[in-house]
Parts: sequence; structure tokens; C-alpha cells
Amino acid sequence: MARVSRRWRPKVVAKHVVRWPGGASSHWQTCVEALNQVLREPAWQRADACVVLSNHFVRYALVPWSEHLVTDEEKRAWVAHHFIELYGEPAAALDYRWADDRANGACIASAVESDLVASVRAAFESTSLRLRSVQPYLMAAFNRCRKQVKGASVWVVLPESGRVCIATTAGGTWQSLTCKGVGPDWESEVSLLLERRLLLAQDELPSAVLAYGPSLTRLDLNFSSDIPFKVLAPRALPGYSPHTDSEYGLALTGVV
Repeated sequence: MARVSRRWRPKVVAKHVVRWPGGASSHWQTCVEALNQVLREPAWQRADACVVLSNHFVRYALVPWSEHLVTDEEKRAWVAHHFIELYGEPAAALDYRWADDRANGACIASAVESDLVASVRAAFESTSLRLRSVQPYLMAAFNRCRKQVKGASVWVVLPESGRVCIATTAGGTWQSLTCKGVGPDWESEVSLLLERRLLLAQDELPSAVLAYGPSLTRLDLNFSSDIPFKVLAPRALPGYSPHTDSEYGLALTGVV
């Protein structure tokens, strides 16, 4: 958790990490229980809140879009159809989000357990906080990379502990999306995964590879090609450094 003051100049005025024995293997209910407890503390009162969900709790799909999809009901049914084909999940049990800014291209859609979203929202009801948004990490990070991706052919890499997402674009249009689990030595795994994908891409090489996340200095990619590699991160603020405060990077993705 991190709180940003926007008076005069933005700065981080409070930070807190809640740890629990179950680690990444815990059910999302463990996270919501911790959220309920910490939101009662004075440091987090009377503010606008944004919740960023780890990709461990979110499923994604690249959905072909059409300008003929008009109503929200039609769009949700279309998105749900593709998720059911991919994951076999019942549509009623999931909360879907999608970005349909390209009428006849492909869009990234996300699916989260409806009970998880409802429980997060309920955690704020008895506080003085105003919950403004609940965002999947991939969506929040992409919004931070939008300028670099617009109109370009790039690969966007989003690693976090235990999981990595790789999205590719061509001419500003989404081409592919892959999310998979990685082990404790995720830096080496991600580097090897990208090298393999570059070898298989052949004539469809990106103009650049962008990695988003705090403290990615250990992600050493010595590409055999001349493709530029750039690390993006939440911007440094008084009270926060993306290099020394990496545990707060995911939370700050939604606000800075």
C-alpha cells in the first residue's frame, strides 16, 4: 500500500506492506482479509483509492472486436464467449473488463472472480476512503506504456514475482498475449523466454522490447539482434524509489 499526496508536488507520505505465511499460494480471500484490517488504520483515511490486482488473480484474453457490437450486454456476451472457449469458466462467475477503442481490431479483455471484486469494494464501505477504481495490473501498466506503444510494433513485458505477461503489437494493433507462471529465478526465465520468442519471430521482429516494473535491473537481456530494450517503471517521487522500494511499485502503477 502507498499513499500519494498531491499538494504542491506529488510525494509518497505513507507506505505499508502486509505479509502473510501463505505467500502467493494463498487464496484471494487472504488478501481481502488483510485489506480489511489495514484500511482501519488512520494513515489510509480520507483519500481516493485505487486497487491494482496482481496478475495472479486475473485471466486475460485477446478478443477480436467489431463495430457491430453496440450495447454493453452484447459486448459482455462476446467477451464471455471467448473466455469460456479459452478457460471453460462459467460467464456468470466472472467480472469482465475490455478496451474496445479499436472498432475492428483486437482488444485485451480481463476476467476476475466476481466475488473478489465485490469483496474488495465491500472492504471500503465502512471507511472514509473513496474507491475510484479496481484495475488489473496488466491494464494499469499498459496505460503507463501507452505513449511508447502507440502506432509501434513492440513487445511489452510485465514480470512480477511468480508470473510474467508478454503482449505484442504491430502498427499499434494487438497481435498476441501470453501469461504464464515463472519460478523464483524469474529474471533468467523471462530472459530465456524472450530470446526464444525472438528466434521464432524471424521476420516479425519488434522495433523495441519494453519491460514495465520497478527494480528490473537484474533483467539482463543480451539480445543477439540489435533490438532496443527499455525498462519502464513508476516514476520516482519523494518518498519512493523504483529501485529501492520495488514492493510498492504495483500499487503505485495505478496513480503515478
